[in-house]
This record gives sequence, C-alpha cells and structure tokens, in this order.
Amino acid sequence: MLMIIIVILADLIGFSLLVPIYPLLHNYYIITEVQTGYFVQIWALFLCSGGIFFGILSDKLGRKNGLLIPIIGSIITYLMAFFVDTYPLLLTCRAFNGFFNGNFVVAMATAADISTKETRLKNMSAIGAALSLSWIVGPMLGGFVSSLTKTPYQAI
Repeated sequence: MLMIIIVILADLIGFSLLVPIYPLLHNYYIITEVQTGYFVQIWALFLCSGGIFFGILSDKLGRKNGLLIPIIGSIITYLMAFFVDTYPLLLTCRAFNGFFNGNFVVAMATAADISTKETRLKNMSAIGAALSLSWIVGPMLGGFVSSLTKTPYQAI
C-alpha cells in the first residue's frame, strides 16, 4: 500500500507543483491567458485517456507493470520539459505527462484489489489523504522553487 501512496503523491505533486509557476510560464513563453489555460487543460484531458489505456494495460500485463511503465514515462516527460524552450514543445510534454499520470487509476484499482473488506476503508482513506497531501506539498514546493529562480528583471 505504501508504494501506491507514493505513486499517487508523485503524480499529483507533479501536477500541483506548477500551480504557483503559471505566471512565470506566462511571462517566459510570452503566451496569452488562454494558452496558459490550455497548459492546465491538456494535462487533465490526457490524464483521462491515459487512465483508460493504463487500466486496460494493467488488466492484461498485471498491476505492477501498469504502475511501473507510466512512472518511467512520467520521469522522461519531466526531464524533457526541463529542456524545452518553446511553448508548443512544453505543451506536448505536458500532454504526455498527463497521459502517463493515468496510472493514478491503476493505483486506485490496485488498492481496491489488495484490500480486504476490513481494510478497504483504511486503504481508501489513505488514498484520500495522499490526494490532500499532494495539494499541500506541490504548490508549496513549486512556490519555493519559483522564488529561487526569479531574477529582478522578471515581472510577475
């Protein structure tokens, strides 16, 4: 169950980490507010398709592979996003990251599979706590990192 919690935390901290950085992205890439909205939307859109894909994949290859393959994909997309310098490439990285974060669905299914009737409530509550914790840690960490990278010439 601990591994499932770690997967959920990693996926959703990665999403919520960028919330305080949106104004910096807006200024760095010189994009409109609508394009900033696309940056947020595309992750959720691809999360839905990734959830379906990795759900089917985990039914065929097993839950472990259904969790491991997307984690590797997420790591690759985060590394790629670090090196891109144009908005379309960043948007593409964000889309693929949303797709690979579809393993969130597999994590929940795995938690349900390993739960007995007596432990189901405890396990689902742990997943809810991980969701809440990710929304606390992610923006806090993103704000801290963005404060380290600001220069006096950046307007927010």
